[in-house]
Amino acid sequence: MTSTPSNVLSPPIPAPAIAAGLGFLDARGLIDASEGQRFLPPAWPVLFIVIALVVASASLSGPGAGGAQAAVVVALVAAWFGHFLIRRSIGRSIAAEVQAVSAIEELVQLRRWMEAADLVQRVLSRPMYLRERRLTALVCLATLLTRYHRFTDARVVHEYLLENGAEMDASASHAIRVARAMGMLREDHLVDADKAMTDLRREVNRARDEVRRQRGGEAADDVQSAGLALLELYRDVKTRHYEEAIQGFARSLPILREQLGMRVADAWLLVATARHGLGETDSARSAYANATALAPSVELHRRYPETSALAELYSGTTAPAKAGRP
Repeated sequence: MTSTPSNVLSPPIPAPAIAAGLGFLDARGLIDASEGQRFLPPAWPVLFIVIALVVASASLSGPGAGGAQAAVVVALVAAWFGHFLIRRSIGRSIAAEVQAVSAIEELVQLRRWMEAADLVQRVLSRPMYLRERRLTALVCLATLLTRYHRFTDARVVHEYLLENGAEMDASASHAIRVARAMGMLREDHLVDADKAMTDLRREVNRARDEVRRQRGGEAADDVQSAGLALLELYRDVKTRHYEEAIQGFARSLPILREQLGMRVADAWLLVATARHGLGETDSARSAYANATALAPSVELHRRYPETSALAELYSGTTAPAKAGRP
């Protein structure tokens, strides 16, 4: 039985009425629906009411004014109590929003795509309180769209994030640019992809130059991008420059392992394709075994449909059985 994240057992965000015409993972629709922070009542109106009531109380002081003063006190207490209830309710809604976005991230990491898609649809279908959490939810939306091969819609989200995510750090921005370029490659927009990759290379070079300057001229060869290396590998495989792909893989394998972790399986799959294209069947079989040892073959071929023929030619690595299971 698949375990369920504790914060997803009861969806923290109730399902809202989806706006008319807002389809499943509608990129532009969800961007527009979630835009604009929801109302957070400030404290100054209550302060104004308090001052007004104090002035009214002072003006009503005198013989026979006891009842009016009591009414003022009651109104004052009611104003403060009402403001407290409103802000407490909003605080709970904000906490639920944070919890929901964290649940989306967890579901994406667990590859529970449909549950993640359902939750991201509900979260982004109405204005959100926290801009940072909204940007995170949009990043997850782009990941889901890419997973479903809706690359054009994913690019809409990527472009929005790059134009409006000024507060995102450099690494997050770089990752979004890499994902956008990968979508271009998968749609065979090779010219656009090449331009995007050139921009990424300049970005990496600038970062390397800055680190070199900070080190007083010392070499900064460790400043590399595994995402860019994977893009270049995929481009070479798609354009059938197999030898260049293999050479690039050999140079980049250490940084690919360091930065991508288990996702280095993608690189092994692509180099297996290159080896097979050159007729190096033994090397292709070994690379394919490495790829499928790190990720399920079904998921790998879903990400790179052009590699699906390898599954018929080479045996993948079978995942070890879990404890207590045959």
